[in-house]
Amino acid sequence: IKVHGKPDENVPILVMAPHYGYFDSLLFVYLNFTNGVARDGTEDILLFGNLVKMCQPIIVNRDKYDSRTETVQRIV
Repeated sequence: IKVHGKPDENVPILVMAPHYGYFDSLLFVYLNFTNGVARDGTEDILLFGNLVKMCQPIIVNRDKYDSRTETVQRIV
């Protein structure tokens, strides 16, 4: 894991890239992050879907350009 910069308590943002699977949801729960960004359909996956729902993610449909733009606007 590489950490760039110092955390700012006023701006709680975590960027994980590239991610390697659904275990990223476990890291969000462990670090007590309240939400993230997930692809459409992730919340339907058996077992992990419940973890994703707990994180209250912003859902992105990768096939729709407008969905990506809306996601950026919601983050900023």
